[in-house]
Amino acid sequence: ITGGILLNLNLTCSVCLSIFTDPVTLPCGHSFCRQCVIEVHSCPQCRAALSTEARRLPTSVVLKSLAEKVREAEKMKEEGGSEKVSDLCPEHEEKLTLFCVTEQQLACIICRDEKRHEGHKFKSIEEAADLLRKELETSVQHVFDDINAIESLANKQREEMTKTIQKAEQLMTQIRRQFEEMHQFLQTRETRTKDELKHKVKDGIEKMSHSLKMVVKATSILKISDSEKFLKSWTEVLYSLLILIISNVLYYILLLFH
Repeated sequence: ITGGILLNLNLTCSVCLSIFTDPVTLPCGHSFCRQCVIEVHSCPQCRAALSTEARRLPTSVVLKSLAEKVREAEKMKEEGGSEKVSDLCPEHEEKLTLFCVTEQQLACIICRDEKRHEGHKFKSIEEAADLLRKELETSVQHVFDDINAIESLANKQREEMTKTIQKAEQLMTQIRRQFEEMHQFLQTRETRTKDELKHKVKDGIEKMSHSLKMVVKATSILKISDSEKFLKSWTEVLYSLLILIISNVLYYILLLFH
């Protein structure tokens, strides 16, 4: 990978101006070294606000891999490790001055005139190299743009997922609180209803007991054969019976409309 491809690929961090180290892609789509944006609150390039800290963003594996390949290529270039291409045609021992576009290989003048290359398109080595270099840079740039777009979309999806989870947790907390309040209300209402029922049952039992006593007393009076004694006893119990009847009527009316 040449220096020109490196620049076109934007594999350099715009903050430290070096090849990416532990690259991260911000939600806006711009990429930087993690260390260069770990304390910033907006994108150094477009100033878009950051809702996620850089230390929490995942490493861009593709950018990291490309950056490492660039370093390796630069190292090989400095050490002279790349193999030198022979200037002569291995078949005709003529200087390789042409490039067969059809077969994508170097050729000499004799190769061009042979029957096997009939109808093939040729360019000079310099022209072919420039053309292919531009095509490669364009293709790689498209891939790089696609990678950036995908990583930016992934970051936005992660943010949306985080927001959705937070909203779901808030909703669950709200539902749980409402159910607790409802349960407390029902428990209080249950206790109150039970107490009221106990009071009514107790009051009813007392009234029935008193009524029973009065009925027993009235029954015993009916058994008195002596008229004077009967009237005397009846006068004593009559008032109590009237009070009892009125009391019972009022009690059942209250029960009916409560």
